[in-house]
Amino acid sequence: MTHTFLQALPFALGGAISPTMLAVAVVLLAAPKQGRLKGFLFFLGALAFSIAFCIAVHFLLKGVGVHRATKGKVQVDGIADVVIGALLVLWAIVRVVRGPKPADAESNGKDRKQLGLIGALVAGLVMMATNLSTLPLYALAIRVVGNSKLPEAEQIAELALITAVVLIPVWFPVALATVAPKASQRVLGAIRDFLDRHSWTIITVILVVFGFYLVIKGGPNIWAARP
Repeated sequence: MTHTFLQALPFALGGAISPTMLAVAVVLLAAPKQGRLKGFLFFLGALAFSIAFCIAVHFLLKGVGVHRATKGKVQVDGIADVVIGALLVLWAIVRVVRGPKPADAESNGKDRKQLGLIGALVAGLVMMATNLSTLPLYALAIRVVGNSKLPEAEQIAELALITAVVLIPVWFPVALATVAPKASQRVLGAIRDFLDRHSWTIITVILVVFGFYLVIKGGPNIWAARP
């Protein structure tokens, strides 16, 4: 485990805290027919988008020269951190002003269970693509790896690990249901109940914590890079 991976890990773990993805995976696994297969296809859909997103972000940053070590780059990184951090905090404020949205968990769960195999695959792809609490932090983790001086092969390996961490809410329920089917029903049920009660608070806290962290981290870089 390299120093680069440890630097990227907090962002990946923050991105992995995705109550919605986890809740949907749990519901699909509880489907009366082909639940485990639906959960696996949901994971494959999320994985497919994650790989495409990772490749796009990584090579986009390389293409525009963000990974090059220059004084100007330090300032650009600082500005990016402050802007992204401010947006995350602003989003958290908007969530607080709006308050938690009431949800009919029973109805939503029934709808998810009724998804077919293709529907589960598409749901994984679409939900990951619209997972706005995960993608910004995932992109920041990708940037950390890209900023490193590791060889390309090692960067790819670390990006694969980062992706695995981000997708914990999707693959962990499937793995648990496969290894311990009976125990998984109890464990995943408890997790789902917890998330039904606290998902709004968890996401809001994550946005605030990482938002302020990025602002505090990026501010000094802006001033340090000034002539």
